Amino acid sequence: MEQTDNDSILHRYEQAIAEGKSIYADAQDILRIADYYRRSGTPQQKLQVIEYGLTLHPDDEFLKIEHAIQLSAMDRFDGIERYLEEIEAFAPESAVLKIPRAAWLARTGRLPEAMLLFNNAVEEHSNAKLKSNTAFQAGCILMDAKHYAEAVRFFNTSLDLVYDEEAVFLLGCCHAFLGEFHKATKLYKKMLKDSPYAVNAWFNLGNMYIGLGKFEKAVDAFEFTLAIEPDREDAKRGCAHAYFQTGTALFKKNNAKEALVNFRKAYEQYPDTGNLTYCMAAAHFKLREYISSVRFLKEAADKAEDKWGEVLSAFAQTFPDSLRMSDFYSKVGYGIECKGVELEDEIAYMKGEAPRKLKQPPAPVDLPVEKLPHLFHVAVAVFRLEGGHVKAAGLLKETLKRLNTKDHVLSDEEKESIINYFITFCPNSLLVPGFFKEVGFELESSEKEMAKLATKMKEENRKKARRTVEHPGLPMDEIHYLAHLAASYYKTGHYNEAANHLAWATVETAENLRGKLINTYFLQFCPGALEEANSFYGKACRAFKARGLDLEELHPKPENEDFYAAVDCFRSGDHDNAAKFLRKAANRVPHGTLELLNKFIARCPEANHNAEFFKKADFIITFKK
Repeated sequence: MEQTDNDSILHRYEQAIAEGKSIYADAQDILRIADYYRRSGTPQQKLQVIEYGLTLHPDDEFLKIEHAIQLSAMDRFDGIERYLEEIEAFAPESAVLKIPRAAWLARTGRLPEAMLLFNNAVEEHSNAKLKSNTAFQAGCILMDAKHYAEAVRFFNTSLDLVYDEEAVFLLGCCHAFLGEFHKATKLYKKMLKDSPYAVNAWFNLGNMYIGLGKFEKAVDAFEFTLAIEPDREDAKRGCAHAYFQTGTALFKKNNAKEALVNFRKAYEQYPDTGNLTYCMAAAHFKLREYISSVRFLKEAADKAEDKWGEVLSAFAQTFPDSLRMSDFYSKVGYGIECKGVELEDEIAYMKGEAPRKLKQPPAPVDLPVEKLPHLFHVAVAVFRLEGGHVKAAGLLKETLKRLNTKDHVLSDEEKESIINYFITFCPNSLLVPGFFKEVGFELESSEKEMAKLATKMKEENRKKARRTVEHPGLPMDEIHYLAHLAASYYKTGHYNEAANHLAWATVETAENLRGKLINTYFLQFCPGALEEANSFYGKACRAFKARGLDLEELHPKPENEDFYAAVDCFRSGDHDNAAKFLRKAANRVPHGTLELLNKFIARCPEANHNAEFFKKADFIITFKK
């Protein structure tokens, strides 16, 4: 048919559609119109043309085949099965249907059958370009169906025949989804060597460097991304995250000045994170820049909303000196009263503008929790057991003895600090006559006063636990004794026993407090225990799984905090906040959104048919009725 005839048919069809009229066209004309829309990149209009043609020619074999191919190309697998069965009757060996049929099989979980068809579709071509294109198409379909290992195989086949940048990029994405960051990094670098302005490759490379812990290189990759696309939000977040991680590492090494430089850069890129502003407040306080510390602490507390108390409590525990500045927390805006030196006077003194009006009392000696030896934890656990007081006293005495070394002998203040820790965990020890005398530590107060003190400490712990109904605390004297044994085993390198004891302690702790047991207490005793690089982490995951618990959910990685916040909110009925957190989580993983949604539905099955909820989170999801 001449081009003018094609234009005439297309013009008549579009005019009829615009006027809401029907026109007759034979099957060949319908296929020509559909092919025009295919070439113009409008697949939805192509599908509408084919479906219109099937109303005119319901038995036409070519229209049915083209319909199945188009449904597959648009991931419309809900209606393809019927067409495939019909076509099977009159064209059982149709070559053009191998890919759509294989795609349908892969999407419906029949991977071996799908792989067989994909292989046949690739091998039937003798032309290298056609074979490469077919392998690439198979790889894309398998990647969309989350069969990443199988997709890698077909992308490699495609690249062996014909080099294609898109295939290299998608192969890198598959390796990234499989956690093979080194392989993905090599592919992205190879791609960027040929196409230095491939913005998505730069962005993905930054993510791979974060996965590998190479944060300085991640910053470079994200900055290249932003040089090409200055307004790209996910690249700004990635760059901020890389700066934040670099700053955190420096802060842990007591280099607050350099840490703050990186925190500031992160803040410039993407300030919308409470963790970042909290760390900036901590770094400023460490550098005695109190006004700036107040500013960022206020911002962190405001962003924490109803959890502001936890933010300020954590800051006060980290920096007890802040509690001796009477107006420090009032300047934060939360009206916490403290007695001590005036903040403005202290700043004037630091600047050399005025003498110090009120000298701060010396800070009490407070031995860091992580420095407590394993015997201390055993002593706490044994004291909790019936009839374990005598043995606990011996263990606590041995703890004090072992902390004395050639280079350092415990002062009376340090001994008192350890005893105070023990009393915090075991207030009843104050009620046991002669317990501390057996330890070798004389308490001056009478037994009656000790009993009052024990009662007061218990009540204070209860008040802390009842700070909010929604997020209760965990009184230190009620930490399960197995958690202390877990800390003891961990400190002595017995990781299997530590993992099993921690899992049992978690099982036997109230459900809404399990995360606090792990994050607030166990990790205080054993910092870094649940980092993936630690060999303890895998053992702990298995131990929790064996008891029906998900360690990742109880102790989420920083990048997954928004996801688990969404799960918690949804389960508690707060769908608005759940939608907000789910959108934040999705923004962090733009290439894994579908996987994230499936993971969310697996944890919150009630969301499975709640299209309104997903609409709040800016997802358009259609559920079958």
